[in-house]
Amino acid sequence: VQLPVCSQSFSSSPYLDLSLYRYDDKWIAPLERPKPCGDTTVKFFSRQSGQLKFSLQTSQLGSSSTHSSKRLIAYIFHPYEPFVISIQKVDNEFIVNMHFRNSLS
Repeated sequence: VQLPVCSQSFSSSPYLDLSLYRYDDKWIAPLERPKPCGDTTVKFFSRQSGQLKFSLQTSQLGSSSTHSSKRLIAYIFHPYEPFVISIQKVDNEFIVNMHFRNSLS
């Protein structure tokens, strides 16, 4: 038996709208839950033009972390503002990053 998903764990952010953006759902998804942390930058591409629109880079802990460490990351998207919080866990240490849109106009 599988219980329904809690409504507060699902993000309605337009940045996760698959009709607007293409991104690797291995690293990020509308369902807010920790996922294994990769060494790659999460890139968001426009569905319309295919151009890179923005990316999320997460920092890693210093030399104390190794690839054998259990590394998890969760992204929390603001429902409508261009703002994301990433929470990264490596063993018993946490890193919290605030991601803001960088407008290059």
